[in-house]
Amino acid sequence: MRRLLIIIALALATLSCVSTDGRPSWVDGIPSMRGRVCGVGEARLTTSQNSRMASEAAARADLARRLEVSIDEAVSVYVNDLHSRLLSAYEEITIQALDLSIRNIRIDERWTDEDGTVWTLASIPSGDVDDIFAMAANDYRNKLEARRLDIEARYMALLEDLATSGSADAEAIAKAALDHISDEVCAIDDILSGISDEDIEAIRELLADE
Repeated sequence: MRRLLIIIALALATLSCVSTDGRPSWVDGIPSMRGRVCGVGEARLTTSQNSRMASEAAARADLARRLEVSIDEAVSVYVNDLHSRLLSAYEEITIQALDLSIRNIRIDERWTDEDGTVWTLASIPSGDVDDIFAMAANDYRNKLEARRLDIEARYMALLEDLATSGSADAEAIAKAALDHISDEVCAIDDILSGISDEDIEAIRELLADE
């Protein structure tokens, strides 16, 4: 992400913050802000208040899209040929990371054009993105591990119930239940092995270098 900011900075190096007609330069191109990732939104509705709210929402959405691209690129660089189960896990982690990131978005500037269009510039600290991704990944792992424990606990409770039931089908029921939870547990373990501490740290480093 930092690499992206440097490229943008070079592209905008010849632009001033405000053009001669009073129009901010960030209206015409995503600006470079040291240590921050930016997004821009615009809106023109029936009232200035509605325009302002819609413009801010558009800026947040624009920033979220840019963050999503950065995270997806980091994940795809590190993990090749993802099978569907693991790919789905990383997609959920990305969604949660974006949700956490949006909470840290700052509205930096607003500008209203003569025609009533409201422009909004939003940003987030670029150094937060890798930490937020790691937080989301660890939260996802914790949920999976809790689910694994819950599955095993429910199976043990079933065995206890069957042991006292005296049912002639107890053994068959226990075996069917074991086959079912074995598939679930194996699926969880498969995902957990693909989002280990080493995996998360490697992706964090890729995000920090962008």
